[in-house]
Amino acid sequence: MKRILFTILLLVISGISYAQIDGTLLLGLTQATTSEMNAISNPVEGSIIYNTTEKTVYQFNGSTWNTMTQLPEDLADGDDDTKYSVGEGLELSGTSISIKQDEITPDWSNIENIPSNLDTDNSNEIQKLTKTGVKISLSNGGGSIAETETAMKQDTGDGKIYFNNEAETTFIANVVSEDENNELKTGSDGGAYFELNSKTQTIEVDQSDLWAGQVDDNDIHSNGTLSVSQTRADSGWSFSGASTIKYTGTPDYVKIDVMAVANNTGNHWAQPHIKVFRNGTEIGEGSGLYMDDSTTYSGRTTVNVNMVDPNPGTNPVYTFTTLEDDNRTMNNATISNLSPISLLAVNKKEVVISISN
Repeated sequence: MKRILFTILLLVISGISYAQIDGTLLLGLTQATTSEMNAISNPVEGSIIYNTTEKTVYQFNGSTWNTMTQLPEDLADGDDDTKYSVGEGLELSGTSISIKQDEITPDWSNIENIPSNLDTDNSNEIQKLTKTGVKISLSNGGGSIAETETAMKQDTGDGKIYFNNEAETTFIANVVSEDENNELKTGSDGGAYFELNSKTQTIEVDQSDLWAGQVDDNDIHSNGTLSVSQTRADSGWSFSGASTIKYTGTPDYVKIDVMAVANNTGNHWAQPHIKVFRNGTEIGEGSGLYMDDSTTYSGRTTVNVNMVDPNPGTNPVYTFTTLEDDNRTMNNATISNLSPISLLAVNKKEVVISISN
């Protein structure tokens, strides 16, 4: 019986030894939120508590609760003025660690397991560039290079620009083309310009002054003064009386044109004339010949005078009269709108013109 009880007890103990640990039976710290922790009255110095808000352990130092993972107060005092020297070349300031590279001189020869592609030559690192004159130098024995000066100048005589590159090779640029038919030239400043060749020439032109009117005579057969009226008078011309037309000046010549158209009645031959006078002297005449038979037909005649006065002189005065050879002719008036009269005074004028290429 005893042997059976012992066996049962052994089995029970063995089962207990291999059973899963119950987490609720573990030894743990008192838990509290930050608000609950700060509300604890009269905590004992050295007390610890688990802050469920911060998920960390806090300890009471007699006046405040502090996390047990924070830096010491004299290190992280909030003003970053506390400094620690941690070996040569390392400096701890506040919560920051800095390295003074000028105080650290590594012995590269004692470094083990250096990768094969690691460059241990400190002269191959980024160098400091300095320039003195035309010389550019690298620090740490990195060498130097000399900057080559280039030169460019222009010959104001031919306008060519000469350029020397870094290899001391000279190049020439032409401002003015050397082509055979190029008309550009080089100016005193070396620039290109086109010379405008200009010259003056005096030519003679005609200046014309016109007097115009119409013949409105009541009887072209009257053997008297031809009556005209004025419709236009350019500078120099004036009109007075029945047919007195004057030009003030000395024209080279005067061109005179008269056309007098009239209807006639009667049974006879008719030949009316128009005479032209300059300063009282006859210089021209025109006439028209026709037969008029009132029983079978009626005639219309036109008298034309077309002439040039080649020597009008100074201040010429022109007058006009009529003449009829047959005294049987009846009175016949001109048709004014079909009977123009004009005198054109032409003056030769010299004009200076400028010709440019």
